[in-house]
Amino acid sequence: MAKPYKTYFYRGQDPLLTEAVEKIKDTGTKFSQLSKDSGVSTTTFYNWQKRKSKRTYASTMNAALRGAGMQLKIVNGKSK
Repeated sequence: MAKPYKTYFYRGQDPLLTEAVEKIKDTGTKFSQLSKDSGVSTTTFYNWQKRKSKRTYASTMNAALRGAGMQLKIVNGKSK
């Protein structure tokens, strides 16, 4: 079976973080409220949005997503 890629390489911001930021922005919730709900600082949300942060810890991303009413989840990508 061929591997989808040999390494996880990207230029700029981690694509997973970019997608999480887009989903969070789609909720329309202010970063100050998300910070209260998630425990993630408003500065972190702004840095993610402005792409000043290239990557983050999965635990921080998960906390941010949970604060926005979502969750970070791993699903089986193989089709049956």
